Amino acid sequence: EVTSVEHIKKWLDELGTKIPENLKNKWIPKHIEIQNAYTKKSNSFNYDNFVKQNEKMYDIICIDGYGIGDPGPGGSSRVRCLINSISKIKNNGLLVLDNAERKNYKKGIDSVPKNWLRKDFKTPVDTTIIWRKI
Repeated sequence: EVTSVEHIKKWLDELGTKIPENLKNKWIPKHIEIQNAYTKKSNSFNYDNFVKQNEKMYDIICIDGYGIGDPGPGGSSRVRCLINSISKIKNNGLLVLDNAERKNYKKGIDSVPKNWLRKDFKTPVDTTIIWRKI
């Protein structure tokens, strides 16, 4: 089962066209608008809190969404998503953060338990960090 949480409905719809028919019953698409400093909407079940506000535990959480120029306290929705995901990873599960080289993600990165295994994958343009919960 794969849950995709996206804040851009058009992108979520496009993803749906790429899922093979035999796997569509295993895909759970979720469109959740981002609540931030520029949004007047009040939605307690918002994008940043999705993983925290449901009962599921996850084998893998990949954070590669809203982030560039993201306003909001603490620097980014990715930071809040990362912090909220830590308690939702199963033992031996993976937590993935794309574009981890950005300085405003430090608070989230520093929140991941130090005893989790960590591997940084660096390219000339960005870094992805993968942690394994042990």
